[in-house]
Amino acid sequence: MNKLISFFFCFFPLLALLACNKEKEPFTESSCTEVLDRWAINTVDYFNNSKSDLFFTSNEVGYVVGIAGTILKTSNGGLDWELTNYKKTTSNSDRFAHLQTIYFIDESIGYIGGKSIFDFSTNTHSGAVLLHTSDGGENWAERYFENVLNIHDLIFFDQENGLGLFTVRNEDDNSELRMVKTNNKGETWNEIPLPLKRIRSYQFTATSSFLIIWGSDEYNKSFILKSKDNGLNWQIASNPQPNNATLSSMYFIDEEFGFAICGRAIYQTKDSGNSWKEISSPMNSHALIHFSSRTEGFVFSPVFEVFEGNFEPLLVLKFYEVFQTIDGGMEWTKTEIPKECDFTGLSYSPSKNTLFSIGKTINRFDIK
Repeated sequence: MNKLISFFFCFFPLLALLACNKEKEPFTESSCTEVLDRWAINTVDYFNNSKSDLFFTSNEVGYVVGIAGTILKTSNGGLDWELTNYKKTTSNSDRFAHLQTIYFIDESIGYIGGKSIFDFSTNTHSGAVLLHTSDGGENWAERYFENVLNIHDLIFFDQENGLGLFTVRNEDDNSELRMVKTNNKGETWNEIPLPLKRIRSYQFTATSSFLIIWGSDEYNKSFILKSKDNGLNWQIASNPQPNNATLSSMYFIDEEFGFAICGRAIYQTKDSGNSWKEISSPMNSHALIHFSSRTEGFVFSPVFEVFEGNFEPLLVLKFYEVFQTIDGGMEWTKTEIPKECDFTGLSYSPSKNTLFSIGKTINRFDIK
């Protein structure tokens, strides 16, 4: 009798578990697109995995650049994309530039920076490529820089003047990350002296009134640099987390209100980065973050399972945690969506009310 009771106690929970599994809701697109209050999300398949950077000049016109000379353009908000390839031809072979970063001043004038390609047949580097268009990407003028290995990021203030973060060969024939400026449409670039030993930012953090990068001194102490005059002068600013902390990324809602992600610690500023306060937040370096105002915002945070491999730990996506706030991040509502949704990858916001993200799909967020 005891054995029979034990059997039923073991068997019925198993039946219940199987019943629950059978009743599990099937995955549908609405599982991903109806998760946010007051936001409409439209998702379409994205056919090209060669993506390095994303830029929208308006809510409808945008570009994606990537490896193998990939330049994609949309004129209808990401629904359709036109593919073109930019190719460098030499006397020895045909080679495609690896494009890394893109920046447009307006709908006509834009710049793309790329990576130097090594030619094993000649044992030489092509030099990093800079492309320039003045007709909305219909035609691109090229220029190669022999001593530059990689153009990581570009920002232009008008057609003539801009800044770049370039990896160059230094005097000892070693690679070194430098900040450079141009005042002639990228024809020539000159290094900007900075009060630091080493730059650690591969991208600029920019608002309409200031720029931020971070680096370290000769003692490997981390700190932030801030410029209010388009990069002509840089001052040491307050560091969210001193003592050599790694600054993963920054996100500014406006000129004063922003966040800094330092490992697992999240910091908030309300005075343009002059001071920082550690807060409890669902943000992390993998998260998709967007605020339409100081009070309303959302975070798509991927949750990974770690598998120990022979060389490095392997991160496997399990699901997404979706957080939404209406009080500037003091409190968050939380939802979970399945891993079949795709909200990791590149993102760009042409306005507070519109956001694009690109991974395996193109996702457009519009406030209702």
